[in-house]
This record gives sequence, C-alpha cells and structure tokens, in this order.
Amino acid sequence: MIKQTLLACSLSTLFLAGAANAELIIDDFSVDQAKIEVNGVGNLSTSVTGPDSVLMGEERDILVDVTSVANNNLGASAFVGSGFLSVSVDTLTSATVSVQYDGTDNSPNINAAGLGSRNFALNGSGFLFEVLSQDLDLGIRINTWWGGGASTNSANLVTTSSAPGVVYIDFSDPIFGGTDFTDISALEFIFNPDGESKAYDVSYGMVSVPEPASMFLFGAGLLGFAGMKRRKQ
Repeated sequence: MIKQTLLACSLSTLFLAGAANAELIIDDFSVDQAKIEVNGVGNLSTSVTGPDSVLMGEERDILVDVTSVANNNLGASAFVGSGFLSVSVDTLTSATVSVQYDGTDNSPNINAAGLGSRNFALNGSGFLFEVLSQDLDLGIRINTWWGGGASTNSANLVTTSSAPGVVYIDFSDPIFGGTDFTDISALEFIFNPDGESKAYDVSYGMVSVPEPASMFLFGAGLLGFAGMKRRKQ
C-alpha cells in the first residue's frame, strides 16, 4: 500500500494554460448529485448523467454502504455540488463510499465493459486528485478493468490529512499490477475500502489524467517536496 502526502498546489495553479491543456477529465464534479444519506445499517445509491467531456462515460454512480453503527441516528452521506464531491461518515460508524464510471448503466453494480476502450495513457501517465479538505488519513481503493472487462486490478493507497492540495499517483506504480491503461473499460474509486470504523469528512475536486507538460511544471515547482511513503499491506 502507498501512503501519499498531499502536495500543496491548487489545480488552478497547476493548469495555468487552462483549456489549452489536453488532460483527460474523469470528473470535474460540475454535474451535481443530490445528497445520499444512510442512517443505520444499509445502503443507497444514485446515478446522474452528464457530458462525457466532464463526466467520463456520461454517468456517475455513487453508492453509500453502512455496515455497522453505534445507533441508528448515525451513518454516512455523499453528494456532489458546487464543483466538488463531499463524503462524510459519523463517529462509531463503519461505511464505504464508492464512485463509479462504467457507462450509462444506472446501477451501482459494475459494468466491467461499460466504458468501451479508453486510452488513459494517450493523455498522461497517472491519476491526479484535487483534495479540497480532508480531516484524517484515509484509504482509497482504485479499481480498474480493461480488456473489455476481462481483467481487473485493485490498487490501495492512503492519502494523508493536510491542507488543500493534490495527490498524484503514476500508472507505472506497482500497485496497479499490470493494468493496461491504454484499454480501460471501467473505473471505480472507493473511500475507506476496508470499512474501518472512523469518522471523517473529505471534499474532492477534479479527478483527471494530466498531460505530461503539466506534470513537468508541477514537479519543477515542487522539487524536494517528496511525498510518497511506502508501507506493507
């Protein structure tokens, strides 16, 4: 598992060239999604659609799954609004929140071939997450499918609590286990994937695959700010 430290640089600073950049947008969270709230043990999901240019596969599925609570007044929630994704879990609550990009299936069940064949490597060489706020270290699982859904991999990382910044994870990292990023057919991000009992609040902005030129500028501006630490699973 990788422990990833937030790097203190906003995307507005990183992408100075704006529309001239050719980054692949997975989700810029400009498409709102009403609050999904689960109190007590249970799960609930919703789906919203939008243009592929800002929402990969033209649909976002969010699933909130609460597996244990101290009492039925506690639970978890998620929503998208004002350009960001917000996830909140109450104290003494075990829950996961999944965000899926697998085509227009209107379902929390993964359609492993739903994106067809997307060449992520054409645009860049890693995932970039804009973290607006995060109040504790949090595990995130990145599930990828490729080859029309015939192959899959689960990559686990931990992002640290910090001031607003960005997290970048390169496609070449061993946690991706040979994922063919030239042929992605479905994608899923899971917050707190092991369902630990912990209270947290996080807000994420754009998730993208930035072009190499942007990452060069980013790296040049943050030389010496090495943020990656490895730890055994």
